[in-house]
Amino acid sequence: MAHVKVVRRSMRPEEWTDLRFVWLQRGIYEEKFEITDLEIRDARQISEDQYEYYSDEYRPLKKDDMYFTPDGTAFIRGHVQIPAHMKGKNIYFTLHTAAEMIVKINGKYVGGVDPNRERILLNPYIDSDDLTIEIEAYNRSKPDDERNPASLAHRGCRQIFEGAYLSTIRDNVQSLVYDYILFMDIAHSEYFNEDYRKFFVP
Repeated sequence: MAHVKVVRRSMRPEEWTDLRFVWLQRGIYEEKFEITDLEIRDARQISEDQYEYYSDEYRPLKKDDMYFTPDGTAFIRGHVQIPAHMKGKNIYFTLHTAAEMIVKINGKYVGGVDPNRERILLNPYIDSDDLTIEIEAYNRSKPDDERNPASLAHRGCRQIFEGAYLSTIRDNVQSLVYDYILFMDIAHSEYFNEDYRKFFVP
């Protein structure tokens, strides 16, 4: 049997720190309530506000489904009722994606989600317990932001739908994440000398 040389190496401190940051981010969410009543329709934009649709009807969109076409537009719609135990809390619409999405709730534009922003605070726009969701999404063949480790699994022309949720968060963990980002930006900055980077990066 031929000998195969195995090259072993440890993660660089920067890689390990980025990995731990992803673990920390997972603790932001206190609860996620899945939105299961969703439909999708794929299209190709042919001019401003004009689209060529690939089907005449919407089809169901479920978690773990493949969705999007290369450089395509998708229209997603759905409904959800706010759970009773979430009332009185800050409620977020949460969707993790490598695409760019514009979101409307009950006919009002509430913001967008993309590889760097996965949640939108809904409280200023909630006028009833029943929420109607409308999303227009554009999927590039290959997103250009390669720096976000949380999005590395979503590269390419199509994606796996990870689900959409109403969520609540832990404010203290979110504050810690923001502090962490500040320290890491300082540690990796070329404008700070080596001593600072050694102090902030384990």
